[in-house]
Amino acid sequence: MGSEKDGNFSKSVLVFALLIISPLSGFLIEFSPSLGPLTEPSAVVVVEDDWNQSGVSTSGLTVEDDGNVLIDRPGISWQIPTSTGLPITKTGAATIAVADLGEIWVIGGKDDANPQQSNDELFSKMIEAYNIDSQTLRTVTSMPNEAAYAGAVLIGGEIFVVGDWWPGTNNPSNSAKGMVQIYNISTDVWRNGTPMPALKRVGHAGVCEYGGYIWVAGGVSGSIGTDATNRTLRYDPANDQWSEVAKMNNSKFGFALIPFEDKLYAFGGGVRASSWGAPTPSKIVEVYDPALDNWTQLNTTIPKSVAGVRGTIRHNEIVLVGGINSNQVVGFSPETEVWRTLSSLPTTIGDMGVSSLNGTIHTFGGDMSTYPYGTWSQMYSQDIFFVANSSMVDGILSSDVLDLRPTTQASAQPRQFSFTASQPTGTLVELQFRSGIDATSATSKTWQGPDGTVSTWFIAGSYSLNISGKANFFQYRAHFSSTALSTWDLPTLESVTIEAAHAAFVGTIPTLAYAMGEPLNLTTEHADEAGFSAWLRLQPVQSTGSFFGDAALITLDDSGVLSLIDPQNVIHGTPTAIM
Repeated sequence: MGSEKDGNFSKSVLVFALLIISPLSGFLIEFSPSLGPLTEPSAVVVVEDDWNQSGVSTSGLTVEDDGNVLIDRPGISWQIPTSTGLPITKTGAATIAVADLGEIWVIGGKDDANPQQSNDELFSKMIEAYNIDSQTLRTVTSMPNEAAYAGAVLIGGEIFVVGDWWPGTNNPSNSAKGMVQIYNISTDVWRNGTPMPALKRVGHAGVCEYGGYIWVAGGVSGSIGTDATNRTLRYDPANDQWSEVAKMNNSKFGFALIPFEDKLYAFGGGVRASSWGAPTPSKIVEVYDPALDNWTQLNTTIPKSVAGVRGTIRHNEIVLVGGINSNQVVGFSPETEVWRTLSSLPTTIGDMGVSSLNGTIHTFGGDMSTYPYGTWSQMYSQDIFFVANSSMVDGILSSDVLDLRPTTQASAQPRQFSFTASQPTGTLVELQFRSGIDATSATSKTWQGPDGTVSTWFIAGSYSLNISGKANFFQYRAHFSSTALSTWDLPTLESVTIEAAHAAFVGTIPTLAYAMGEPLNLTTEHADEAGFSAWLRLQPVQSTGSFFGDAALITLDDSGVLSLIDPQNVIHGTPTAIM
Protein backbone atom coordinates (compact mmCIF):
# COMPACT_ATOMS: atom_id res chain seq x y z
CA MET A 1 0.00 0.00 0.00
CA GLY A 2 2.91 2.31 0.57
CA SER A 3 2.31 5.76 1.96
CA GLU A 4 -1.26 7.03 2.11
CA LYS A 5 -2.65 10.40 3.06
CA ASP A 6 -6.24 11.13 4.04
CA GLY A 7 -7.98 14.29 5.17
CA ASN A 8 -11.48 15.29 6.25
CA PHE A 9 -12.04 18.88 7.23
CA SER A 10 -14.69 21.41 8.11
CA LYS A 11 -14.88 24.72 6.24
CA SER A 12 -15.32 28.38 7.15
CA VAL A 13 -16.15 31.21 4.77
CA LEU A 14 -15.24 34.82 5.56
CA VAL A 15 -17.08 37.43 3.49
CA PHE A 16 -15.69 40.98 3.52
CA ALA A 17 -17.58 43.99 2.07
CA LEU A 18 -14.71 46.24 1.04
CA LEU A 19 -16.47 49.48 0.21
CA ILE A 20 -13.43 51.70 0.31
CA ILE A 21 -13.95 55.43 0.50
CA SER A 22 -10.23 56.14 0.36
CA PRO A 23 -8.83 57.66 -2.87
CA LEU A 24 -5.97 55.13 -2.76
CA SER A 25 -5.47 52.71 -5.58
CA GLY A 26 -5.69 49.44 -3.62
CA PHE A 27 -4.65 47.28 -0.70
CA LEU A 28 -1.97 44.64 -0.22
CA ILE A 29 -3.36 41.49 1.38
CA GLU A 30 -1.55 39.22 3.85
CA PHE A 31 -3.22 36.24 5.46
CA SER A 32 -2.68 33.18 7.59
CA PRO A 33 -4.83 30.40 9.00
CA SER A 34 -3.56 29.32 12.40
CA LEU A 35 -3.80 26.07 14.34
CA GLY A 36 -5.42 25.58 17.68
CA PRO A 37 -4.21 23.96 20.95
CA LEU A 38 -2.19 20.77 20.83
CA THR A 39 -4.38 18.30 22.67
CA GLU A 40 -7.14 17.16 20.29
CA PRO A 41 -7.17 14.65 17.41
CA SER A 42 -6.70 15.69 13.80
CA ALA A 43 -8.26 14.49 10.57
CA VAL A 44 -5.21 14.26 8.28
CA VAL A 45 -3.59 10.82 8.44
CA VAL A 46 -0.47 9.52 6.72
CA VAL A 47 -0.04 5.74 6.86
CA GLU A 48 3.12 3.94 5.75
CA ASP A 49 3.26 0.15 5.49
CA ASP A 50 5.42 -0.46 2.41
CA TRP A 51 9.01 0.76 2.45
CA ASN A 52 9.92 -0.36 -1.06
CA GLN A 53 9.67 3.19 -2.37
CA SER A 54 11.85 6.14 -3.23
CA GLY A 55 13.17 8.33 -0.46
CA VAL A 56 13.66 5.51 2.04
CA SER A 57 17.25 4.91 3.11
CA THR A 58 18.60 1.96 5.07
CA SER A 59 21.75 0.88 6.85
CA GLY A 60 22.18 -2.77 7.82
CA LEU A 61 18.73 -3.58 6.42
CA THR A 62 17.20 -4.87 3.20
CA VAL A 63 13.80 -3.84 1.86
CA GLU A 64 12.20 -6.92 0.32
CA ASP A 65 10.15 -6.84 -2.89
CA ASP A 66 6.96 -6.97 -0.81
CA GLY A 67 7.99 -3.84 1.10
CA ASN A 68 8.97 -5.56 4.35
CA VAL A 69 12.22 -4.59 6.02
CA LEU A 70 14.64 -7.24 7.31
CA ILE A 71 17.93 -6.99 9.18
CA ASP A 72 20.90 -8.04 7.06
CA ARG A 73 22.90 -11.03 8.17
CA PRO A 74 26.27 -9.96 9.55
CA GLY A 75 29.48 -10.59 7.70
CA ILE A 76 32.29 -12.61 9.22
CA SER A 77 35.92 -11.87 9.98
CA TRP A 78 38.46 -14.63 10.50
CA GLN A 79 40.83 -14.37 13.45
CA ILE A 80 43.70 -16.43 14.87
CA PRO A 81 43.83 -17.18 18.62
CA THR A 82 46.66 -15.39 20.34
CA SER A 83 47.41 -18.19 22.79
CA THR A 84 47.59 -21.48 20.92
CA GLY A 85 47.27 -23.61 17.81
CA LEU A 86 47.11 -27.38 17.50
CA PRO A 87 50.19 -29.12 18.94
CA ILE A 88 50.77 -30.96 15.65
CA THR A 89 49.87 -30.39 12.01
CA LYS A 90 46.90 -32.51 11.02
CA THR A 91 44.12 -32.97 8.49
CA GLY A 92 40.92 -34.98 8.33
CA ALA A 93 40.02 -34.52 11.99
CA ALA A 94 36.39 -34.75 13.09
CA THR A 95 35.06 -32.05 15.38
CA ILE A 96 32.06 -31.82 17.68
CA ALA A 97 30.81 -28.96 19.85
CA VAL A 98 30.19 -29.91 23.47
CA ALA A 99 28.08 -26.95 24.51
CA ASP A 100 27.82 -27.86 28.21
CA LEU A 101 31.60 -27.59 28.52
CA GLY A 102 32.05 -24.62 26.18
CA GLU A 103 34.45 -26.80 24.17
CA ILE A 104 34.98 -28.07 20.64
CA TRP A 105 36.58 -31.52 20.55
CA VAL A 106 39.11 -32.29 17.81
CA ILE A 107 39.01 -36.02 17.17
CA GLY A 108 41.57 -38.19 15.38
CA GLY A 109 42.77 -37.21 11.91
CA LYS A 110 46.02 -37.69 10.05
CA ASP A 111 49.05 -36.09 11.74
CA ASP A 112 52.39 -34.96 10.38
CA ALA A 113 54.95 -34.61 13.15
CA ASN A 114 57.68 -33.40 10.76
CA PRO A 115 56.38 -31.40 7.82
CA GLN A 116 59.89 -31.35 6.33
CA GLN A 117 59.88 -35.12 5.89
CA SER A 118 57.74 -37.11 3.48
CA ASN A 119 55.92 -40.38 4.05
CA ASP A 120 55.93 -40.01 7.85
CA GLU A 121 52.26 -39.11 8.34
CA LEU A 122 50.40 -41.08 11.00
CA PHE A 123 46.74 -41.74 11.65
CA SER A 124 45.63 -40.53 15.07
CA LYS A 125 43.41 -41.68 17.92
CA MET A 126 44.11 -38.51 19.95
CA ILE A 127 41.34 -36.17 21.15
CA GLU A 128 41.88 -32.59 22.23
CA ALA A 129 39.22 -30.35 23.75
CA TYR A 130 39.46 -26.67 22.84
CA ASN A 131 37.87 -24.12 25.18
CA ILE A 132 36.57 -21.31 23.00
CA ASP A 133 36.63 -18.74 25.82
CA SER A 134 40.09 -19.38 27.29
CA GLN A 135 41.52 -20.51 23.93
CA THR A 136 43.23 -23.45 25.59
CA LEU A 137 43.52 -27.15 24.75
CA ARG A 138 43.27 -30.16 27.04
CA THR A 139 43.71 -33.82 26.24
CA VAL A 140 40.76 -36.20 26.44
CA THR A 141 40.95 -39.98 26.69
CA SER A 142 41.99 -41.29 23.28
CA MET A 143 39.82 -43.47 21.04
CA PRO A 144 40.43 -47.23 21.02
CA ASN A 145 41.37 -47.04 17.33
CA GLU A 146 42.88 -44.50 14.98
CA ALA A 147 40.36 -42.77 12.74
CA ALA A 148 40.82 -40.09 10.12
CA TYR A 149 38.23 -38.55 7.79
CA ALA A 150 35.49 -39.69 10.17
CA GLY A 151 32.37 -37.86 11.22
CA ALA A 152 31.37 -37.10 14.80
CA VAL A 153 27.95 -36.45 16.36
CA LEU A 154 26.74 -35.92 19.93
CA ILE A 155 23.60 -37.76 21.04
CA GLY A 156 22.41 -37.94 24.64
CA GLY A 157 25.73 -37.34 26.33
CA GLU A 158 27.65 -39.69 24.03
CA ILE A 159 29.96 -38.88 21.15
CA PHE A 160 29.77 -41.19 18.12
CA VAL A 161 32.81 -41.23 15.81
CA VAL A 162 31.70 -42.85 12.57
CA GLY A 163 33.74 -44.00 9.57
CA ASP A 164 37.41 -43.96 8.63
CA TRP A 165 39.58 -43.66 5.52
CA TRP A 166 43.24 -44.56 5.04
CA PRO A 167 44.68 -42.64 2.06
CA GLY A 168 48.37 -43.11 1.34
CA THR A 169 48.59 -46.56 2.91
CA ASN A 170 50.23 -49.33 0.90
CA ASN A 171 51.96 -52.67 1.39
CA PRO A 172 49.36 -53.41 2.53
CA SER A 173 46.79 -50.75 1.73
CA ASN A 174 43.94 -50.34 4.16
CA SER A 175 40.31 -50.10 3.19
CA ALA A 176 37.70 -48.39 5.33
CA LYS A 177 36.59 -50.43 8.32
CA GLY A 178 33.32 -48.51 8.82
CA MET A 179 34.05 -48.15 12.52
CA VAL A 180 31.66 -46.79 15.12
CA GLN A 181 33.45 -45.65 18.29
CA ILE A 182 31.30 -44.35 21.13
CA TYR A 183 32.45 -42.22 24.06
CA ASN A 184 30.39 -41.58 27.18
CA ILE A 185 31.32 -38.13 28.44
CA SER A 186 30.16 -38.61 32.00
CA THR A 187 31.87 -41.99 32.55
CA ASP A 188 34.94 -41.30 30.38
CA VAL A 189 34.57 -44.73 28.79
CA TRP A 190 34.87 -45.76 25.13
CA ARG A 191 33.08 -48.68 23.52
CA ASN A 192 32.69 -49.95 19.97
CA GLY A 193 29.41 -49.99 18.09
CA THR A 194 28.48 -52.25 15.21
CA PRO A 195 30.49 -51.22 12.13
CA MET A 196 28.89 -50.41 8.83
CA PRO A 197 27.67 -53.41 6.81
CA ALA A 198 30.33 -55.34 4.89
CA LEU A 199 31.10 -53.98 1.41
CA LYS A 200 29.45 -50.72 2.44
CA ARG A 201 32.13 -49.39 4.78
CA VAL A 202 33.34 -45.89 4.01
CA GLY A 203 35.14 -42.84 5.27
CA HIS A 204 35.34 -39.21 4.18
CA ALA A 205 31.56 -39.41 3.86
CA GLY A 206 28.91 -36.88 4.75
CA VAL A 207 27.96 -37.60 8.37
CA CYS A 208 25.31 -35.90 10.49
CA GLU A 209 22.66 -36.51 13.12
CA TYR A 210 18.96 -35.95 12.53
CA GLY A 211 15.91 -37.36 14.31
CA GLY A 212 18.02 -39.44 16.69
CA TYR A 213 19.71 -41.29 13.81
CA ILE A 214 23.19 -40.96 12.32
CA TRP A 215 23.22 -40.54 8.55
CA VAL A 216 26.21 -41.50 6.41
CA ALA A 217 26.06 -40.48 2.76
CA GLY A 218 28.61 -41.09 0.01
CA GLY A 219 32.25 -41.59 0.90
CA VAL A 220 35.12 -43.81 -0.25
CA SER A 221 36.53 -47.14 0.87
CA GLY A 222 39.79 -47.92 -0.94
CA SER A 223 42.97 -46.09 0.04
CA ILE A 224 43.40 -44.43 -3.37
CA GLY A 225 39.89 -42.95 -3.22
CA THR A 226 38.66 -43.89 -6.70
CA ASP A 227 35.55 -45.74 -5.51
CA ALA A 228 33.26 -42.92 -4.36
CA THR A 229 29.71 -44.08 -3.71
CA ASN A 230 26.25 -42.52 -3.69
CA ARG A 231 24.99 -44.90 -1.01
CA THR A 232 23.22 -43.55 2.10
CA LEU A 233 23.26 -45.48 5.36
CA ARG A 234 21.35 -44.84 8.56
CA TYR A 235 22.56 -45.89 12.00
CA ASP A 236 20.17 -46.35 14.91
CA PRO A 237 22.16 -45.65 18.12
CA ALA A 238 19.40 -46.95 20.35
CA ASN A 239 19.53 -50.42 18.76
CA ASP A 240 23.07 -50.33 17.36
CA GLN A 241 21.73 -51.24 13.92
CA TRP A 242 22.44 -50.13 10.35
CA SER A 243 20.03 -49.84 7.43
CA GLU A 244 20.29 -48.53 3.90
CA VAL A 245 18.04 -45.78 2.53
CA ALA A 246 17.69 -44.00 -0.82
CA LYS A 247 20.86 -43.27 -2.78
CA MET A 248 22.09 -39.82 -3.68
CA ASN A 249 21.93 -38.73 -7.31
CA ASN A 250 25.71 -38.42 -7.47
CA SER A 251 28.63 -40.44 -6.11
CA LYS A 252 31.12 -38.32 -4.17
CA PHE A 253 33.23 -37.91 -1.07
CA GLY A 254 34.63 -34.97 0.87
CA PHE A 255 31.38 -33.01 1.02
CA ALA A 256 29.39 -31.25 3.75
CA LEU A 257 26.19 -32.95 4.94
CA ILE A 258 24.16 -30.48 7.02
CA PRO A 259 20.80 -31.09 8.71
CA PHE A 260 18.55 -28.05 8.46
CA GLU A 261 15.00 -28.15 9.81
CA ASP A 262 13.55 -31.40 8.39
CA LYS A 263 15.99 -32.00 5.51
CA LEU A 264 19.62 -33.02 4.97
CA TYR A 265 21.66 -30.87 2.57
CA ALA A 266 24.71 -32.24 0.75
CA PHE A 267 27.09 -29.61 -0.67
CA GLY A 268 29.87 -30.10 -3.19
CA GLY A 269 32.27 -33.02 -2.88
CA GLY A 270 34.48 -34.72 -5.43
CA VAL A 271 35.49 -37.88 -7.26
CA ARG A 272 38.96 -39.18 -7.96
CA ALA A 273 40.04 -40.96 -11.13
CA SER A 274 43.54 -42.00 -10.04
CA SER A 275 45.76 -42.27 -6.99
CA TRP A 276 47.50 -39.02 -7.87
CA GLY A 277 46.03 -35.56 -7.92
CA ALA A 278 43.23 -33.64 -6.32
CA PRO A 279 39.65 -34.88 -6.66
CA THR A 280 37.48 -33.33 -9.34
CA PRO A 281 35.28 -30.92 -7.36
CA SER A 282 31.56 -30.33 -7.67
CA LYS A 283 29.20 -27.45 -7.01
CA ILE A 284 26.07 -29.63 -6.82
CA VAL A 285 23.59 -29.31 -3.94
CA GLU A 286 21.38 -32.28 -3.12
CA VAL A 287 18.63 -32.49 -0.49
CA TYR A 288 17.40 -35.59 1.31
CA ASP A 289 13.89 -35.76 2.77
CA PRO A 290 13.86 -38.43 5.52
CA ALA A 291 10.06 -38.48 5.60
CA LEU A 292 9.86 -39.36 1.88
CA ASP A 293 13.21 -41.18 1.68
CA ASN A 294 14.28 -39.43 -1.49
CA TRP A 295 17.11 -37.20 -2.73
CA THR A 296 16.52 -34.14 -4.93
CA GLN A 297 19.18 -32.20 -6.78
CA LEU A 298 18.54 -28.48 -6.46
CA ASN A 299 18.79 -26.04 -9.35
CA THR A 300 20.94 -23.75 -7.25
CA THR A 301 24.66 -24.53 -7.02
CA ILE A 302 27.61 -23.49 -4.88
CA PRO A 303 29.26 -20.38 -6.38
CA LYS A 304 32.50 -22.33 -6.87
CA SER A 305 33.06 -26.08 -7.22
CA VAL A 306 34.73 -27.54 -4.15
CA ALA A 307 35.80 -30.88 -2.63
CA GLY A 308 37.07 -31.43 0.89
CA VAL A 309 34.59 -28.80 2.06
CA ARG A 310 33.22 -28.61 5.58
CA GLY A 311 30.08 -26.90 6.81
CA THR A 312 28.23 -25.75 9.88
CA ILE A 313 25.23 -23.65 10.90
CA ARG A 314 25.56 -20.14 12.32
CA HIS A 315 22.67 -17.77 12.91
CA ASN A 316 20.34 -20.26 11.21
CA GLU A 317 22.39 -20.06 8.00
CA ILE A 318 24.47 -22.87 6.50
CA VAL A 319 28.10 -21.78 6.19
CA LEU A 320 30.47 -23.73 3.90
CA VAL A 321 34.15 -23.37 4.69
CA GLY A 322 37.21 -23.97 2.51
CA GLY A 323 38.04 -27.01 0.42
CA ILE A 324 40.99 -28.53 -1.39
CA ASN A 325 42.83 -25.66 -3.12
CA SER A 326 40.08 -23.29 -1.99
CA ASN A 327 39.64 -20.58 0.63
CA GLN A 328 36.00 -19.99 -0.32
CA VAL A 329 33.50 -19.27 2.45
CA VAL A 330 29.84 -18.88 1.54
CA GLY A 331 26.53 -18.72 3.36
CA PHE A 332 23.36 -20.43 2.15
CA SER A 333 19.79 -19.86 3.25
CA PRO A 334 17.72 -22.98 2.48
CA GLU A 335 14.39 -21.11 2.75
CA THR A 336 15.27 -18.70 -0.03
CA GLU A 337 18.11 -20.63 -1.73
CA VAL A 338 20.13 -17.42 -1.62
CA TRP A 339 23.94 -17.50 -1.42
CA ARG A 340 26.17 -14.97 0.34
CA THR A 341 29.87 -14.58 -0.29
CA LEU A 342 31.64 -14.26 3.05
CA SER A 343 35.18 -13.35 4.03
CA SER A 344 37.63 -15.94 2.70
CA LEU A 345 39.83 -18.07 4.91
CA PRO A 346 43.33 -16.71 5.50
CA THR A 347 44.71 -19.53 3.32
CA THR A 348 43.53 -22.18 0.88
CA ILE A 349 42.76 -25.23 2.97
CA GLY A 350 40.41 -28.21 2.99
CA ASP A 351 39.46 -31.17 5.12
CA MET A 352 39.76 -29.15 8.31
CA GLY A 353 37.61 -29.73 11.35
CA VAL A 354 34.82 -27.13 11.47
CA SER A 355 32.25 -26.55 14.23
CA SER A 356 30.10 -23.71 15.52
CA LEU A 357 29.49 -23.02 19.18
CA ASN A 358 27.78 -20.10 20.93
CA GLY A 359 27.70 -18.03 17.76
CA THR A 360 31.35 -18.71 16.85
CA ILE A 361 32.85 -20.75 14.03
CA HIS A 362 36.17 -22.54 14.58
CA THR A 363 38.36 -24.46 12.14
CA PHE A 364 41.14 -26.86 13.14
CA GLY A 365 44.08 -27.98 11.00
CA GLY A 366 43.40 -29.03 7.42
CA ASP A 367 45.15 -29.95 4.19
CA MET A 368 46.97 -27.27 2.20
CA SER A 369 48.49 -29.72 -0.31
CA THR A 370 48.04 -29.10 -4.00
CA TYR A 371 47.82 -32.86 -4.50
CA PRO A 372 46.23 -34.26 -1.31
CA TYR A 373 45.74 -37.80 -0.02
CA GLY A 374 49.23 -38.92 -0.96
CA THR A 375 52.55 -39.52 0.77
CA TRP A 376 54.76 -36.91 -0.92
CA SER A 377 54.64 -33.12 -0.69
CA GLN A 378 51.85 -33.24 1.82
CA MET A 379 51.27 -30.00 3.71
CA TYR A 380 48.99 -30.04 6.74
CA SER A 381 48.08 -27.20 9.08
CA GLN A 382 48.08 -26.76 12.83
CA ASP A 383 46.25 -23.44 12.65
CA ILE A 384 43.04 -22.60 14.44
CA PHE A 385 40.93 -19.94 12.76
CA PHE A 386 37.75 -18.55 14.28
CA VAL A 387 34.88 -16.15 13.75
CA ALA A 388 33.86 -14.37 16.95
CA ASN A 389 30.31 -14.34 18.26
CA SER A 390 27.93 -11.55 17.32
CA SER A 391 25.63 -10.88 20.26
CA MET A 392 23.31 -8.55 18.35
CA VAL A 393 22.47 -7.43 14.83
CA ASP A 394 20.72 -4.19 14.02
CA GLY A 395 19.97 -1.65 11.32
CA ILE A 396 18.37 1.73 10.70
CA LEU A 397 15.60 2.75 8.29
CA SER A 398 15.03 6.45 7.61
CA SER A 399 11.78 7.47 5.97
CA ASP A 400 11.33 9.95 3.21
CA VAL A 401 10.59 13.49 4.41
CA LEU A 402 6.79 13.41 4.53
CA ASP A 403 4.74 16.46 3.54
CA LEU A 404 1.76 16.51 5.90
CA ARG A 405 -0.10 19.27 4.10
CA PRO A 406 -3.11 18.38 1.92
CA THR A 407 -2.14 21.27 -0.42
CA THR A 408 0.92 23.45 -0.76
CA GLN A 409 -1.09 26.44 0.56
CA ALA A 410 -1.84 24.68 3.83
CA SER A 411 -0.05 24.73 7.15
CA ALA A 412 0.29 21.50 9.18
CA GLN A 413 1.23 20.39 12.63
CA PRO A 414 1.78 16.73 13.69
CA ARG A 415 -0.43 15.86 16.64
CA GLN A 416 0.00 12.13 17.07
CA PHE A 417 1.97 9.22 15.70
CA SER A 418 1.78 5.48 16.25
CA PHE A 419 3.46 2.39 14.95
CA THR A 420 2.94 -1.35 15.12
CA ALA A 421 5.58 -4.05 14.86
CA SER A 422 5.99 -7.80 15.09
CA GLN A 423 8.67 -8.44 17.69
CA PRO A 424 9.56 -12.05 18.52
CA THR A 425 11.40 -12.64 21.79
CA GLY A 426 14.81 -11.01 21.68
CA THR A 427 13.86 -8.51 18.96
CA LEU A 428 12.87 -4.85 18.99
CA VAL A 429 11.74 -2.00 16.76
CA GLU A 430 12.14 1.57 18.04
CA LEU A 431 11.35 4.95 16.44
CA GLN A 432 12.52 8.55 16.59
CA PHE A 433 11.25 11.54 14.63
CA ARG A 434 12.00 15.11 13.63
CA SER A 435 9.90 17.83 11.97
CA GLY A 436 10.14 21.30 10.51
CA ILE A 437 8.32 23.99 8.56
CA ASP A 438 10.01 22.82 5.36
CA ALA A 439 11.99 19.77 4.26
CA THR A 440 15.35 21.42 4.83
CA SER A 441 14.37 22.52 8.29
CA ALA A 442 13.10 19.05 9.18
CA THR A 443 16.26 17.23 8.08
CA SER A 444 18.50 19.70 9.90
CA LYS A 445 16.83 18.97 13.23
CA THR A 446 18.13 16.46 15.77
CA TRP A 447 16.27 13.18 16.04
CA GLN A 448 14.21 12.91 19.21
CA GLY A 449 12.66 10.22 21.36
CA PRO A 450 10.19 10.40 24.26
CA ASP A 451 12.35 12.78 26.31
CA GLY A 452 12.97 15.07 23.35
CA THR A 453 16.58 13.96 22.91
CA VAL A 454 18.42 11.61 20.58
CA SER A 455 19.24 9.34 23.55
CA THR A 456 15.82 7.69 23.79
CA TRP A 457 13.50 5.82 21.43
CA PHE A 458 9.76 5.28 21.22
CA ILE A 459 8.61 1.67 21.46
CA ALA A 460 5.59 0.37 19.54
CA GLY A 461 2.45 2.23 20.56
CA SER A 462 0.58 5.50 20.11
CA TYR A 463 1.93 8.88 21.19
CA SER A 464 0.64 12.45 21.38
CA LEU A 465 3.07 15.07 20.13
CA ASN A 466 3.61 18.49 21.61
CA ILE A 467 5.07 20.38 18.65
CA SER A 468 4.67 24.16 18.69
CA GLY A 469 4.22 26.22 15.55
CA LYS A 470 3.97 25.00 11.98
CA ALA A 471 5.67 21.70 11.17
CA ASN A 472 4.63 20.85 7.65
CA PHE A 473 7.23 18.14 7.17
CA PHE A 474 7.87 15.03 9.23
CA GLN A 475 10.52 12.31 9.11
CA TYR A 476 10.98 9.21 11.23
CA ARG A 477 13.67 6.59 11.57
CA ALA A 478 13.30 3.04 12.87
CA HIS A 479 15.94 1.02 14.67
CA PHE A 480 15.62 -2.75 14.19
CA SER A 481 17.57 -5.10 16.47
CA SER A 482 17.74 -8.77 17.36
CA THR A 483 19.64 -10.86 19.87
CA ALA A 484 17.80 -14.06 18.84
CA LEU A 485 20.56 -15.02 16.44
CA SER A 486 20.65 -18.78 16.89
CA THR A 487 17.13 -19.03 15.50
CA TRP A 488 17.52 -15.87 13.40
CA ASP A 489 14.27 -14.36 14.64
CA LEU A 490 13.80 -10.85 13.27
CA PRO A 491 11.37 -8.01 14.00
CA THR A 492 9.22 -6.43 11.31
CA LEU A 493 7.78 -2.93 11.18
CA GLU A 494 4.14 -3.27 10.19
CA SER A 495 2.88 0.30 9.90
CA VAL A 496 3.60 3.89 10.87
CA THR A 497 0.74 6.37 11.19
CA ILE A 498 1.11 10.14 11.53
CA GLU A 499 -1.92 12.31 12.32
CA ALA A 500 -1.65 16.02 11.66
CA ALA A 501 -3.82 19.09 12.01
CA HIS A 502 -3.86 21.43 9.03
CA ALA A 503 -5.39 24.73 7.94
CA ALA A 504 -5.42 26.58 4.62
CA PHE A 505 -7.16 29.15 2.47
CA VAL A 506 -8.89 27.57 -0.52
CA GLY A 507 -8.24 28.77 -4.02
CA THR A 508 -6.05 31.60 -5.20
CA ILE A 509 -5.78 34.46 -2.74
CA PRO A 510 -5.24 37.83 -4.44
CA THR A 511 -2.32 39.86 -3.25
CA LEU A 512 -3.99 43.12 -4.33
CA ALA A 513 -7.61 44.35 -3.95
CA TYR A 514 -8.99 47.56 -5.44
CA ALA A 515 -11.01 50.24 -3.71
CA MET A 516 -14.75 50.22 -4.41
CA GLY A 517 -14.42 46.75 -5.92
CA GLU A 518 -16.54 43.67 -5.47
CA PRO A 519 -16.76 42.06 -2.01
CA LEU A 520 -13.84 39.71 -1.36
CA ASN A 521 -14.90 36.16 -0.44
CA LEU A 522 -12.24 34.00 1.26
CA THR A 523 -12.75 30.30 2.05
CA THR A 524 -10.67 28.34 4.55
CA GLU A 525 -10.44 24.62 5.14
CA HIS A 526 -9.05 23.09 8.25
CA ALA A 527 -8.74 19.82 10.14
CA ASP A 528 -8.34 20.75 13.74
CA GLU A 529 -11.15 20.00 16.14
CA ALA A 530 -9.13 21.68 18.83
CA GLY A 531 -9.88 25.05 17.30
CA PHE A 532 -9.14 27.31 14.37
CA SER A 533 -8.16 30.94 13.94
CA ALA A 534 -7.29 33.13 10.98
CA TRP A 535 -6.30 36.69 10.25
CA LEU A 536 -6.45 38.96 7.21
CA ARG A 537 -4.41 42.14 6.89
CA LEU A 538 -5.18 44.86 4.31
CA GLN A 539 -2.47 47.41 3.78
CA PRO A 540 -3.51 50.61 1.92
CA VAL A 541 -1.12 51.50 -0.93
CA GLN A 542 -0.80 54.43 -3.26
CA SER A 543 -0.71 54.19 -7.04
CA THR A 544 3.08 54.22 -6.81
CA GLY A 545 2.92 51.04 -4.72
CA SER A 546 4.13 52.67 -1.51
CA PHE A 547 2.39 51.98 1.80
CA PHE A 548 -0.07 54.57 3.10
CA GLY A 549 -0.77 54.58 6.82
CA ASP A 550 -1.57 51.64 9.05
CA ALA A 551 -3.12 48.40 7.85
CA ALA A 552 -6.55 47.08 8.66
CA LEU A 553 -6.60 43.73 10.49
CA ILE A 554 -9.49 41.27 10.63
CA THR A 555 -9.12 38.26 12.96
CA LEU A 556 -11.25 35.19 13.58
CA ASP A 557 -10.51 33.46 16.89
CA ASP A 558 -11.04 29.77 17.71
CA SER A 559 -14.49 30.50 19.16
CA GLY A 560 -15.73 32.03 15.89
CA VAL A 561 -15.61 35.68 17.04
CA LEU A 562 -14.56 38.22 14.43
CA SER A 563 -12.72 41.41 15.39
CA LEU A 564 -11.69 44.37 13.30
CA ILE A 565 -8.93 46.89 13.72
CA ASP A 566 -9.33 49.59 11.04
CA PRO A 567 -7.40 52.75 11.99
CA GLN A 568 -8.11 54.48 8.64
CA ASN A 569 -11.77 53.39 8.35
CA VAL A 570 -11.15 51.95 4.94
CA ILE A 571 -13.59 49.03 5.34
CA HIS A 572 -17.28 49.78 5.07
CA GLY A 573 -19.48 47.75 7.33
CA THR A 574 -18.62 44.68 9.39
CA PRO A 575 -17.06 41.58 7.86
CA THR A 576 -19.00 38.36 8.41
CA ALA A 577 -17.91 34.74 8.75
CA ILE A 578 -19.89 31.60 8.01
CA MET A 579 -18.47 28.62 9.96
